[in-house]
Amino acid sequence: MLKVTTTKEVISTGIREISEELGGGIRPGTLMFIEGQSESGKSVLAQHLACGALRGFEKGAVAYYTSEYSVAGLIKQMDSLSLGVTEHFLADRLRIYPMTVRNYFGETQKYLLQVLLAHLSRLPERFQLVIIDSVTLFLTHAKLRPTLDFFQGCRELCQQDRTVVLVANSLALGKETLSRAYDLSDDYLALRTEDALQESDQLEQRVLKVLEVTKLNGALRPRRSVIRFEIRPKTGIHILPFLKVNV
Repeated sequence: MLKVTTTKEVISTGIREISEELGGGIRPGTLMFIEGQSESGKSVLAQHLACGALRGFEKGAVAYYTSEYSVAGLIKQMDSLSLGVTEHFLADRLRIYPMTVRNYFGETQKYLLQVLLAHLSRLPERFQLVIIDSVTLFLTHAKLRPTLDFFQGCRELCQQDRTVVLVANSLALGKETLSRAYDLSDDYLALRTEDALQESDQLEQRVLKVLEVTKLNGALRPRRSVIRFEIRPKTGIHILPFLKVNV
C-alpha cells in the first residue's frame, strides 16, 4: 500500500482494496479520470465512491451528475447495490443532477462544456466531491481548445480543495482526448473486462471487471497491481482473489 502524507483527511472510497491502491483514499483537491469500455463497471465504481464519501464525510456533501438516470432512478440503482443514500439526499448532503446530452458538435459542444463548468463552479463550497458520470458525450468530437479549457476549469476547482471525478467511455473518445485527460488528471483509473476460468479444471468462463490505477498523485505508476472484481446484486463491487486469466 502506498501511503500519502497530507494535512487533510482523504476521502474514503468505501472499498478497502481500492482505497489502498489510492494511497489510503482520494486526496482532497484531486482531479480523477475514470475511463473504460462499456460494461466495465465505471458507473458502479462512481456510485461506490459517492456512497463511501458520504459515509466518511462529517459535514461534507457530494454532487452527482448523471447522464443515465433520473434522480429517483439513481437512488433506486444505488439501493439495489446496498448503497443506500436516501437519507443523505433528503438531508441535502447528496445532490443529483440528471443531464440530458445529445451528440452535438462544434460550437454547440463548446457551449455545453462551458455550461457544465459554470454549474460546477456555482455549487456551494460544502460539496467537496463532484462526480460527473459521464463526460463522454460532452467530449466526443469536441475540439482541442474547449476540451483543454474544461479540464483547466476542473483543475481550478480542485485548487479550492474540491475533488472532481470524471467518468468516460474510452471507446467513444479519441486517442488525443484520452491522452490529454491522462496528462491533466492527478489520478487516472482504467477499467476493462476480461474472461477468467471459474476453476482450473472447468471450461466455463466468467467475465470479470479489472481496475488499474495507472497514475496517482500526478505521477506515472509503471509498476502497478490490478484489482479484479464482480458486480453482484445487493452487494455491489465484490473484490476477487487472484483468478486464472485467459490469454
